[in-house]
Amino acid sequence: PSPWFYRNKMEFAFGFERGDLAIGLRRKGRFYGVVKLEECFLMNEAVGPVLAAVRAWAAENSAQLPLEKDDLSVGL
Repeated sequence: PSPWFYRNKMEFAFGFERGDLAIGLRRKGRFYGVVKLEECFLMNEAVGPVLAAVRAWAAENSAQLPLEKDDLSVGL
Protein backbone atom coordinates (compact mmCIF):
# COMPACT_ATOMS: atom_id res chain seq x y z
CA PRO A 1 0.00 0.00 0.00
CA SER A 2 1.09 3.55 -0.75
CA PRO A 3 1.70 6.03 2.08
CA TRP A 4 0.32 8.83 -0.14
CA PHE A 5 -3.23 9.99 -0.93
CA TYR A 6 -4.94 7.36 1.22
CA ARG A 7 -7.22 9.49 3.43
CA ASN A 8 -10.87 9.30 2.45
CA LYS A 9 -12.06 11.57 5.26
CA MET A 10 -10.77 15.05 5.97
CA GLU A 11 -12.51 17.66 8.12
CA PHE A 12 -11.87 21.18 6.89
CA ALA A 13 -12.59 24.42 8.69
CA PHE A 14 -13.11 28.01 7.64
CA GLY A 15 -11.14 30.58 9.54
CA PHE A 16 -8.62 33.35 9.25
CA GLU A 17 -4.87 33.17 8.90
CA ARG A 18 -3.09 36.49 9.34
CA GLY A 19 -6.39 38.24 8.72
CA ASP A 20 -7.11 36.47 5.43
CA LEU A 21 -9.89 33.95 4.84
CA ALA A 22 -8.49 30.44 5.06
CA ILE A 23 -9.87 26.98 4.47
CA GLY A 24 -7.83 24.19 5.92
CA LEU A 25 -7.25 22.16 9.04
CA ARG A 26 -7.52 23.21 12.68
CA ARG A 27 -4.25 23.76 14.49
CA LYS A 28 -3.39 20.85 16.76
CA GLY A 29 -5.01 21.21 20.16
CA ARG A 30 -6.73 24.49 19.29
CA PHE A 31 -10.33 25.31 18.54
CA TYR A 32 -9.38 28.59 16.89
CA GLY A 33 -6.76 28.92 14.22
CA VAL A 34 -6.77 27.35 10.80
CA VAL A 35 -3.78 26.18 8.84
CA LYS A 36 -4.45 27.10 5.21
CA LEU A 37 -4.24 23.95 3.12
CA GLU A 38 -3.12 24.25 -0.47
CA GLU A 39 -1.79 20.74 -0.91
CA CYS A 40 -1.79 17.58 1.17
CA PHE A 41 -0.24 14.27 0.26
CA LEU A 42 -2.52 12.34 2.61
CA MET A 43 -5.95 13.32 1.28
CA ASN A 44 -7.42 11.66 -1.77
CA GLU A 45 -6.26 13.44 -4.92
CA ALA A 46 -9.86 14.16 -5.96
CA VAL A 47 -10.33 16.42 -2.92
CA GLY A 48 -7.85 19.07 -4.10
CA PRO A 49 -9.97 20.46 -6.95
CA VAL A 50 -13.10 20.45 -4.75
CA LEU A 51 -11.27 22.32 -2.01
CA ALA A 52 -10.01 24.87 -4.57
CA ALA A 53 -13.56 25.41 -5.85
CA VAL A 54 -14.91 25.92 -2.32
CA ARG A 55 -12.05 28.32 -1.57
CA ALA A 56 -12.83 30.36 -4.71
CA TRP A 57 -16.55 30.44 -3.90
CA ALA A 58 -15.86 31.50 -0.30
CA ALA A 59 -13.51 34.26 -1.45
CA GLU A 60 -16.18 35.63 -3.79
CA ASN A 61 -18.87 35.46 -1.10
CA SER A 62 -16.88 36.16 2.06
CA ALA A 63 -18.86 39.31 2.88
CA GLN A 64 -22.06 37.24 3.18
CA LEU A 65 -20.51 34.35 5.15
CA PRO A 66 -20.99 34.55 8.92
CA LEU A 67 -17.45 33.44 9.70
CA GLU A 68 -16.16 33.72 13.24
CA LYS A 69 -13.02 35.66 13.97
CA ASP A 70 -10.86 34.59 16.90
CA ASP A 71 -11.43 37.81 18.81
CA LEU A 72 -15.22 37.90 18.39
CA SER A 73 -17.97 35.65 19.66
CA VAL A 74 -20.06 35.77 16.50
CA GLY A 75 -20.20 33.65 13.40
CA LEU A 76 -19.97 29.97 12.57
